[in-house]
Amino acid sequence: MSYLTKLCRSSSLIAFVACGAILPVIPREPALARPTSPSSYQSSCQNIKITGATLSARCRLVNGSTKSTSILIRGIENQNGNLTYS
Repeated sequence: MSYLTKLCRSSSLIAFVACGAILPVIPREPALARPTSPSSYQSSCQNIKITGATLSARCRLVNGSTKSTSILIRGIENQNGNLTYS
C-alpha cells in the first residue's frame, strides 16, 4: 500500500485536507508513451519490412529519387497479448 493511500485512509484533518488537494490532480490511468504526430513514412516509403528489431524500407527523397534506409525498433514488448512500448 502506498504512502499516499495510507495517508488518505487516515482520519486526521491534515490527511483529509492533503488528500482533497492532491487526489483530483492525479491521473486515473498511467501515462502511455504516444507519438506527438502520426507516422507518415507509410505514404512515402515502399518495401517496408521488419526483420528482428530492424524496420527497413525504400523511401522517397525530396528530389523524387528513393533510397534504402533502416532504423532499430527496440522496446516493443508483448504484455499479456498487448503490444507496449517502453
